[in-house]
Amino acid sequence: MKRGIKFKGKCIVCNKEFTRDSRYSDEQIKKARFCSRKCANFKEFCPSWNGGKIEVQNYIKIKSYNHPFSDCNGYVFEHRLVMEKHLNRFLKKEEIVHHINGIKTDNRIENLMILNRSEHISLHKKGIKTNRIPSSAFKKGHIPWNKNYENRIYC
Repeated sequence: MKRGIKFKGKCIVCNKEFTRDSRYSDEQIKKARFCSRKCANFKEFCPSWNGGKIEVQNYIKIKSYNHPFSDCNGYVFEHRLVMEKHLNRFLKKEEIVHHINGIKTDNRIENLMILNRSEHISLHKKGIKTNRIPSSAFKKGHIPWNKNYENRIYC
């Protein structure tokens, strides 16, 4: 292509017509399928798209652009969405969804309960989470990272 001549194409996502000028190489112009970066990164056309689910610190997040409490990238925690669907309303900011069995990816409604912050903190302080080692286990000669601390013999 000659310098200054523009290429016209049609975006495969939004069907909008777009042009490319001569600052792009001939190869880049031939590969042009999208009118913008937004369309190029659109869902199934993006190679890293995985259906709108990501895992962050063992929690599952779902892409939900229109949710009032979505993060800056448009994601919301799945357990919050499950509870909101069950209650037929949005959760308030002060409401916390607790995983009863402690498995953060188990987002079945029977495994979720809604608490306020103080109830949630007191629940964890009471030792409801069974995989934690109590402070009494940290005695001389005790190895706290051994999960079988109850079955140990002391000298």
